[in-house]
Amino acid sequence: MPGWRLYSIPELAHEFGVSDMTVNRWIKRGILDAAKVGHAWRIPEAAVVAFIHRYFQRHAGSSIPFMGMRGHHPGLIKRFTGKHAFLATDYPCMIRFRGRVWASVEHAYQGSKTERGSKEEQAIAEADTGLLARSLAQRFHLERPSYARILMYRLLQAKFRDKTLEELLLGTGEDHIEYWNEDGDTHWGVDSATGAGRNWLGKLLEVVREEIRTKRYRRAFQPESSGLRADIEEEVGGSE
Repeated sequence: MPGWRLYSIPELAHEFGVSDMTVNRWIKRGILDAAKVGHAWRIPEAAVVAFIHRYFQRHAGSSIPFMGMRGHHPGLIKRFTGKHAFLATDYPCMIRFRGRVWASVEHAYQGSKTERGSKEEQAIAEADTGLLARSLAQRFHLERPSYARILMYRLLQAKFRDKTLEELLLGTGEDHIEYWNEDGDTHWGVDSATGAGRNWLGKLLEVVREEIRTKRYRRAFQPESSGLRADIEEEVGGSE
């Protein structure tokens, strides 16, 4: 997880598209926190996060929330209701899957249990709610049960390609996500009565959230697609 990785100077120079000497200079000037491990400098990912965060606060008027940011105290999301309703699998969205558009992740997941192009698939796709879609699919099962988590992961990735939903997911910061439910679902969530559960849905949501952050980070720091490298160099006194 971010916050635990240690970068070498060459690795970080490659990430930022600058020279090793430039990263060395950032460290010497105190712009970038680092620590000596043996005879070599190592930069904690949390320090890289703080470096990026300062840039976005100063130049973009916003920040990218990464794990390991100083002063942040993660919370716990247990209920997919109210402002967190968008986390639920039956939240309305457009999912393109199996050659059609589905009304939610729940619709697409349940529809995948049926034969492609069948009337049962059609009925699930047209169900008014995710709950009804789940009910219609009760007598069907995935051909490969082991594929369930991979399928859910792919559907969540598709869901959060929507920019509005993407921003809402990023807005959860570093909060731990758990799907507490009264249905006794201990695979996808946590049973509210017992507090037990594997919480695979919550885990996958956190994975997708981290993927979105990583993509934004890499996109923002591509020298050829943004002025960030030049801006940083200007701030710290030019590159060698």
